[in-house]
This record gives sequence, C-alpha cells and structure tokens, in this order.
Amino acid sequence: QGKDVYAVPGEIGRAQSAGTNELLKAGARVVTDASDILADLGVRHRPRQVESPEAVTLPLPQMTQVEHRVFEGLGGSACHVDRLAVSLDLSAAECVAALMSLQLKGIVKQEAGNVFARVR
Repeated sequence: QGKDVYAVPGEIGRAQSAGTNELLKAGARVVTDASDILADLGVRHRPRQVESPEAVTLPLPQMTQVEHRVFEGLGGSACHVDRLAVSLDLSAAECVAALMSLQLKGIVKQEAGNVFARVR
C-alpha cells in the first residue's frame, strides 16, 4: 500500500514480540523512541530536558487537620494503618478515613496488608 511501517523491537524468543520482530525482518523501520520517527519524517526537534521525578516538587493539596496529621505521621516510610492510628492517637476509623481521602488526593498509596506510604 506504499505506507511507512515502523516497529518497536521486542525481546527475542518471546511470543509477544513475534509480530513486531517479523515486521522488522520484512523491512519495517526500527523505532526506539519518538525521535526515530521525527528524524525519518525530517522534523527537526530539540529534545526536552526532563527533570527527574525527585526534582519536581508539586504543592500539596488542601488537607484537613486530621489528614495533615496522618500525612506527617507517615513520614518517609510505609506504616500499617493500626500502628499509625495508635501513634497519632486516632481511632482506626478516623485514620482510615483520612488515608482514603489522601489516596484520592494522590499523595498516599496503599500497599499490601493495610500498609500505607506517601507517594511524594
């Protein structure tokens, strides 16, 4: 059909890679990132400077007083919900409610076994 075909190489020997690897053997152009396609199309671009996730600090969302206590109580390490509630002198229900709200705000995540950690 006269169309350009691009393919991202897959791991050799994996069934999921068979299709793209066959396309490459048949003459598709190898793509490892967007700049490969842009260069092939003759588009000049300057790669963006991407900061590491650690370097980007976004402001924290509004938090209630209890949410703020729970967020600060998590500190830099994951903590079980019961231990967190006891250390902050909160009921388990108050602690869980605050943690769920903080999850919805995207600043806390739940891990296995009712353990919670800060996302940032």
